[in-house]
Amino acid sequence: MTGKAERLVDAAELRRQAERVVREETARSPDDGAVLSPDQARKTLHELRVHQVQLEMQNQELRRARLELEASHARYFDLYDLAPVGYVTISEAGLILEANLRAASLLGTPRGSIGQTPLTRFILSEDQDLYYLHRRRLFETTEPQACELRMVHQDGTQFWAHLSATAARDEETGALVCRLVVSDITERKRADQALRQQTIELQSRNLELNAFAHTVAHDLKAPLTVTAGSAELLNLNFATLSEESRRASLASILRNSRRMASIIDELLLLSEVRRADVALHRLDTPALVAEARERLADLIASSGTEIVAPSQWPAALGYGPWVAQVWTNYLSNAIRHGGRPPRVELGADTETDGRVRFWVRDNGDGVSPERQDLLFTPFTHLEHVGAHGHGLGLSIVRRITEKLGGRCGFESLGRGSVFHFSLPGAEGVRG
Repeated sequence: MTGKAERLVDAAELRRQAERVVREETARSPDDGAVLSPDQARKTLHELRVHQVQLEMQNQELRRARLELEASHARYFDLYDLAPVGYVTISEAGLILEANLRAASLLGTPRGSIGQTPLTRFILSEDQDLYYLHRRRLFETTEPQACELRMVHQDGTQFWAHLSATAARDEETGALVCRLVVSDITERKRADQALRQQTIELQSRNLELNAFAHTVAHDLKAPLTVTAGSAELLNLNFATLSEESRRASLASILRNSRRMASIIDELLLLSEVRRADVALHRLDTPALVAEARERLADLIASSGTEIVAPSQWPAALGYGPWVAQVWTNYLSNAIRHGGRPPRVELGADTETDGRVRFWVRDNGDGVSPERQDLLFTPFTHLEHVGAHGHGLGLSIVRRITEKLGGRCGFESLGRGSVFHFSLPGAEGVRG
């Protein structure tokens, strides 16, 4: 029904009521029906007209007040119910007395059924103590309170919320209540966490860069100094040096140049592992081990190393070029720091979580306890760490295995050590 029709119905009803009252008054006072003189009639008509105009003015004022009230109610609806944050009124007992549409949406509960529900029903159990303290302080001090905690949607979804509370008196009962503003800050929390993680990673990288600079300077300086010394010796004394001395100096230059080239290659590989994203594929482990042995053929032959490997390997997933480098670093480390002559045993097991654990066992003196914590630490220079006597080999192993979804480690056996790395397993067996 329209507003105009409603007003017509109200006016007609008022007319009927007024006529009934007049009839009742006339019945009680029959003398009032006496004939009025013309002068009295004019006065009575004038009074009635004035009264009519007065009533019309009052009616207009009432309609204007009603329109203002409706406009005020609409503004209230926009500001309260359609607000981008949740508004909740809480009793001193912790029950929800009133909530706007946004609060009901945040909690995943129909607005009509949220009344008299404890707010704690929507707060994660681990954070309820914080909320109790927050509410208690408000009612004890009546000073504004604020906190951040985790709340739970009706469907079980968690979200971070900022609660801002003020104390007020209920307009009807006069009881002290809590006016609560609830803001969803989940995205902000995620951004904060991402920022903290980035900060940690940057700090870690800065530490690694400092160690990197030290390691590169240390590891390149030694072969470069030897190379420069051998070259200077040849330059100054070439005519007087024996053929044997000349060949020894040239061999030293060649050996240390290769050593520097190897260091640079590993630094480039370390940078590639950090930046590149590669797809995992089924590894041909026998071929990768053969490639590593071929790279170290000279070292194996000169040291008289015996290498024992199984005929079959568990199938694993990885990236072949990188895993070949892991085998090369582990084999080289075992040969250089193994017994005399070195004996190196290779093997693999399938772990309970489905990963394949590859290992290399040497017959050396093992790693001293004080040095064990530094193994696999980026750019740590130790006598028994590094594929070529420098602190890069095991750092590269760690980087590669972590990037491929695996892990690495070692066990010191007293006499000998076992260095291992694990990768995601694949069904089947490679022969």
